[in-house]
Amino acid sequence: VALYGEACTDTPDWNNGWSGCAYSKVGKDPTLCKVAPGMSWPATLGYTCKYYEVKGFCKPGQYNDIAMGPGLRSPEQNCCACKGYQPAAACNRDTGGGCKWTGYCNGWRGPTSCEGGTCKCKPGYCTDSIGTCAHSARADRKAEKLAARGVDVGVTDHSCSVDTDDACFMGRGCESWRGAIECKGIKCKCKPGHCIDSLGMCYKHMGEIRAQVHPVNLVKRSFPGPQIQTALAVSGGGCRALSA
Repeated sequence: VALYGEACTDTPDWNNGWSGCAYSKVGKDPTLCKVAPGMSWPATLGYTCKYYEVKGFCKPGQYNDIAMGPGLRSPEQNCCACKGYQPAAACNRDTGGGCKWTGYCNGWRGPTSCEGGTCKCKPGYCTDSIGTCAHSARADRKAEKLAARGVDVGVTDHSCSVDTDDACFMGRGCESWRGAIECKGIKCKCKPGHCIDSLGMCYKHMGEIRAQVHPVNLVKRSFPGPQIQTALAVSGGGCRALSA
């Protein structure tokens, strides 16, 4: 851990875990993109403290939120240039989950802790609409980009995909902010019973509700079974389209 004070030293051999740095503009500079021990390019581990300084991510009073936090191995705790960073205070940490009787929180919520019988996101993380935790700046930045492209930031679809855009190889694990995730081969996938949303996070799959469909037409003029007072009828087909 970097020492805070006059005598500050970067944590030896620290990197932020982003192995894809190999294919960036500075990917072949080992002082900026750390190479795995005993290996050569492109077997890299992640960006170094020097990269954060050179890139300008950690200027006094001007820190790049999206490059900080536990999801990127906490440069603010390992690099002298980033030591003054503080996460944004305005953040909802309450996931809506309870732990009063069990003392633990479900893993699919991501980085949580049990506080007073309530599952709350750990410091530096915020909850989303489905009760999982993500580093606030990362989630906000991704949501803004997706919204600009007209993409809904809720659940991707009803098919429950488990594939993320994250990789795990050469000693690099999956990013913890994604929630309930595991390494399969070289791909990071949601754990069984979980699905991915459009922010790249894994949420607990709650299943689907399927209703029995009974036709009501000239041949069958009434609903089967007991009569009901209120109903929802949906149909489609050109001028006959109906939603009531």
